Amino acid sequence: MEIQQIGNARVVKLMERVDSVTCNEVESTLQALIATIPRHVICEFTATKYISSAGLRVFLVAAKNLKRAGGQLALVCAKSNYVYEVLELTGITHIVPVFETLDEAMAQCA
Repeated sequence: MEIQQIGNARVVKLMERVDSVTCNEVESTLQALIATIPRHVICEFTATKYISSAGLRVFLVAAKNLKRAGGQLALVCAKSNYVYEVLELTGITHIVPVFETLDEAMAQCA
């Protein structure tokens, strides 16, 4: 997992699997970012091939906590990616904005 500051957003590039083994690390990272009160956090799933229900919960909680802090969570995931299918099937795409590219997400943050 890699974190970058790009413009006024923190971009978190996620690992290949976000599951019960890795979700604690992702959750801790996102909680630490939220504590710094960023305006925008973008999670990039370009390298992610699998996400479990435990991983989904992490992003729902992060979206809720960011909204409460006055910020917004956005996800970057190509529609051809399996992870996008999971996000769509679970309805997360109706709760958290999902963009196909980082550039599209960054435009939203401007």
